[in-house]
Amino acid sequence: MTKVIIATSVTMFGVSFLFLAACYSGLPVEFPVLRSPLAGALLFAPKSLFTVFRIPLMNLTHGLMAAVMLSCAKNFEGRTPPGILFRYLLEFAVRGCPQIGL
Repeated sequence: MTKVIIATSVTMFGVSFLFLAACYSGLPVEFPVLRSPLAGALLFAPKSLFTVFRIPLMNLTHGLMAAVMLSCAKNFEGRTPPGILFRYLLEFAVRGCPQIGL
């Protein structure tokens, strides 16, 4: 990875942590942890480091997983591209499969 990509990644993932850390004391005492758009139900939890930083932490985890997968991409050259498999699954979900009666 180039230095520009690393610097951009650190900036993108670090800004949310810095922003929340800067205004931690001004955040509400309780946070919504679960929202159901269909039922309108909310589940609240008291403010803690986990409830405040859980979304940026998930974002960082997903970014690191993507970086690991990209670092191994050269090991999968010559195989069926995942785009073709995704397109097949999408067509199957939309149209069904007439060969098996779906």
